Amino acid sequence: MTRLFRIWLALLFVAPFATAAQAQVAARIVGTVTDTTGAPLENINVFVASSMQGTVTDGNGRFELGGLPLGSLRLYVSAIGYQAQHEDIFLREARTHVHDFALVPTTYEIGEITVTADNRRWQRQFERFTRIFIGESPYADQTTITNSSVLDFTAKGGEFRAQASEPLIIENKALGYRLTYFLNEFVAEPTSWRWDGEPLYEPLEPESPEQAALWNARRDSAFYGSFRHFLLAVINDQVNEQGFEMYSRPASGAGRQGAGIGRGSPLSNNQRFPIRANEILKPGESENERILDFEGFVEVVYTRELEERAYLALQQPPRRRARFQTSPIKLDRGPTIIDLKGDTLDPYGVTFYGGYFGYERIANQLPREYRPWHEYCVCAHRATAPSGRDFCCPGSGPAPGHKRHCPCGRLAAAAGERPRFHRIVHDRNGHRRKRQLPARRRTARPASAVCLHAGIRSGSQGYALARQRRACLFVRSESGRH
Repeated sequence: MTRLFRIWLALLFVAPFATAAQAQVAARIVGTVTDTTGAPLENINVFVASSMQGTVTDGNGRFELGGLPLGSLRLYVSAIGYQAQHEDIFLREARTHVHDFALVPTTYEIGEITVTADNRRWQRQFERFTRIFIGESPYADQTTITNSSVLDFTAKGGEFRAQASEPLIIENKALGYRLTYFLNEFVAEPTSWRWDGEPLYEPLEPESPEQAALWNARRDSAFYGSFRHFLLAVINDQVNEQGFEMYSRPASGAGRQGAGIGRGSPLSNNQRFPIRANEILKPGESENERILDFEGFVEVVYTRELEERAYLALQQPPRRRARFQTSPIKLDRGPTIIDLKGDTLDPYGVTFYGGYFGYERIANQLPREYRPWHEYCVCAHRATAPSGRDFCCPGSGPAPGHKRHCPCGRLAAAAGERPRFHRIVHDRNGHRRKRQLPARRRTARPASAVCLHAGIRSGSQGYALARQRRACLFVRSESGRH
């Protein structure tokens, strides 16, 4: 999805949320890709932006993408030697949709690049690019661009630009994905930056079960508290249940232009007013659409996780005490249409002004299809749930034959782990507190029956990632809830 950092830091992390109603129906997109003379083009990349759904054209320039859930998406077409094209589509019917593209040839004026230890200027520019583009979170240390030689940089008058002659191949060893990123534009100024491009995801093969478990835990952690998690909570009217709080904030009259993460705030003083989901979400033209509409800023607070140390170090001045993850958002283009999967029809519809949403960039990004609860829980009432609801129902039983289950996600599976009889919570000031679990929930059970969210003190590799700050209210074993 196109990334735009505007004024402070505008970043859109929007991803879909497959609803129960939409999971039963799917659309299909077919079409032809030609050049400006009408000649068919072969081996052209055609994919749904920020997803794992993609294909290439055949010898006749034809392509087909099936199994697409109803709602909005961006269909992206790209090839070396041609200008990339895209089309924002709202699939309202489960039928075959036809979309054709005619690509325009282009050339890349990139000088010869020799990446050596002596090319210090290029190395410094590359480090600056990766710091902005990949991010500065802990996951960024394990995310690398494997074909960096396709990049070229220019710096003039305080403006820093990057362009790529080929798609960037990005390996995220923290989350277990390989991204093919089609970068169209990247511009960074002293106090703001923006880029335009679309990624196609491919899962990496884990080297061991421990690594697979580690990736699963990290993917869950990256999802919870993200913008896509928040937007889905608003759509499903589960803002508080999912750990979010929303406040209306007045903007300052002048505002500093182009401040980045941690550099000031566009919000005036400390005035804020609690708001509910129905105050910012309105019905759309069809039952599969909603309209996100509010004035000024909305401050989003995620109360189940604190800010990371790396984020605190970016604040001006740096802070030592972590707070709840907070992000201000704004609708710079007015009301924007969203579907029940959490996709916006206008990629620039929601602007992030710094905050935690802007801090989590490429290294923390997941495919639009990813849902942490899809693998672990099945809602017994999903078939009759109101349209748009796909969060796990509390108290729902495990899927048949599925031994690792709890209503909110992950179960420990490694031998040698022992449960702790309390869970870690945070009060509104961000202070850590221990809360004793009821006796019926702390009965000694095999390690495979203990929910990771309740906190695990682990001695085995790959399972030391118990997310103590997101305590589960349930501890399950194969025989039921305790």
